[in-house]
Amino acid sequence: MPKTKGQGLVFGILMSVIMAYGMEVYNVALKSGVLLGTGGLVRAYTTATSRALEAAEVVTVRSVVALDVTVDYGLYERADLLIKAAGGKLAETEFTDKVTLCWQMPEHTEGPLLTQLQELTRGTANVTVSEPFYAAF
Repeated sequence: MPKTKGQGLVFGILMSVIMAYGMEVYNVALKSGVLLGTGGLVRAYTTATSRALEAAEVVTVRSVVALDVTVDYGLYERADLLIKAAGGKLAETEFTDKVTLCWQMPEHTEGPLLTQLQELTRGTANVTVSEPFYAAF
């Protein structure tokens, strides 16, 4: 059984996928005219579980923070390089009269990057940092 929030999240997702596959197999069997007794239902769920595990990917769920910073166009490329070098995963970039970069990175690793962004923008960067949350990273 899951012992942490991250494990609970993964366990819940996995069980949801397995149940969805199982219901789909059961519904297909009913539409095909196959009556599933106890043995047939067990085989259907076994097949669904096997298919779900074959299709599943291993992902690491970590505590991350979402960040965003708005910079001038002239600093966009350097800010982008700093974020990528610090291990941030860019989520989206908005281009208006300035550029807003949005990214995620593991919690407690953002400190050095925030310092670098302040140095790059000569203290004008307004970086927002979200509360920590669990996400695949």
